[in-house]
Formats: sequence, C-alpha cells, structure tokens
Amino acid sequence: MNLDADAIELYRQLDGLDSRELEKVSLTGDGFSRGLTEAEMRNDAFRMLLVDLVHQVSSCLRRSPGGKKRSLQSGTFDSLKGTVEKLIRSYDKTKTILIRYKGTYEKTGSRDGIDYEIVFGKYYLDLAGMEALFRRKGLENDNRKKQLSDAFDTLWKCSAYNLLLRLPEEEKEYKRLWVGLQILYRYIRALEKGSPVQFKMGGKRLSYPVVTNENGKPDPNLTLLAIFNKLPSERIQKLIHKVVLLMQKSESGRT
Repeated sequence: MNLDADAIELYRQLDGLDSRELEKVSLTGDGFSRGLTEAEMRNDAFRMLLVDLVHQVSSCLRRSPGGKKRSLQSGTFDSLKGTVEKLIRSYDKTKTILIRYKGTYEKTGSRDGIDYEIVFGKYYLDLAGMEALFRRKGLENDNRKKQLSDAFDTLWKCSAYNLLLRLPEEEKEYKRLWVGLQILYRYIRALEKGSPVQFKMGGKRLSYPVVTNENGKPDPNLTLLAIFNKLPSERIQKLIHKVVLLMQKSESGRT
C-alpha cells in the first residue's frame, strides 16, 4: 500500500501506528479489518496498563497491612515501577498522566458515584470506559474492575481531585516519586488524626502543618508543594490569602 506523507501522518495520529506498520495493513478484504482489530487490541492493552498504574498508586496511599514499614523495596512500588517502564517503552511521547475527579469538589455522591478520568496522551479512561474495555476483552468478572473503583475511592477520600504524575526514567526520579507518594500517604494519616504531616527526610524527623486552599479546605497539592520546596507553611498560607484577595477584587470589578 502506497500513501503520501500527509496520509501516513494522519493515519499514525488516528491509530497510533507508525509508517512501518502501515506496510503490513491491507485496505481490502479481511486484511484491513484485521489491521484495525490488532490496533485496538494494542490500545486496550495500553489502557489495561493505566488501570494497573492507578491501582498501584492508590495502594501506596493505603495503610500497610499489619502496620509494616514501607521501603523502596516494597512490592507495591516495585509493581508500580514495572508498569511505568512498560508505559514508557510502549508510548514515550507523553511523560505525564493526569488523574482528575469528574464532578464538583463539593459533591460527594454515593460510593458508586465516585469517578475519575485518566488522561495520557491520546488515551482516556473512566469507569464507563473501563466497563466497555472489560466487556470487549470478556473480563466482566476480573478483579481489576473493583481495584480501579477502589483506587478512585482512595483518591477521593484524601481530597486528591487532580493528580499529575510525571513518569520517571532515572533512579533519582523514581525515588522522588516514592518520597512524594509517602508524604501523600502521611498527609492522609494527618487528616485522619487532625495532626501535622509527620515524616522523615534526610535523616531528620519533620512535622509540617497541612496547608489549606482558598476555600479553607486541606489541600494535598499545596502541602506537597510547600514540603518539597521547603516553604514555611505560614508563607504559603499568606500567598494563598493574597490570591484570594486578588480574586475577590477581580470579581468585584466585573460587577
């Protein structure tokens, strides 16, 4: 099959195939259908990796069974690292994954109503998409359906409405990801106890107040931002207060 450069680029964007793969696809008879089916199978396999990734991230945020100490050798994090490596090998054009709550922050809804969307490059997945994916693969009773639903529930309980993951490649980046997840884990425990976030970094035991957002609600993103940048909580709270005043001025100017 001969295609010009523009057609090849369009086809690649639509189906995620490079020009070398196009030579294997026939536009006649069963060959074309088979080519599209194979492409969809590869896309579904990739979506399954996203399901595994979100489940593994949420597992890092749950309590360890029996209160065991967590470490870089944790089986959960090893599984997460393996999934990240597969994602990078399969689709390395995008290095960030957005996990975003579908709904307003104030809405709680029922346990079954908590839904997030996973966005990674051209790929998108939510609970409805997951149901369709598992039906296509004949996996209606697969345990990963419940795992993804539980993962969304975990994220919602810790007020993680938007979680942006930058896929690491070097060992130091994996360690930073692990530290970030462990601080988020301790942030959740701090919310449960009504206490500061307590953790160990650089051999020192540290305690950091939970940072609240412009609505006065605990915010995991702002808390992690302050901790990683070693910003005093008072300073970041003053910055948030200034942002609130600017927003109020802007709104009053429009009325």
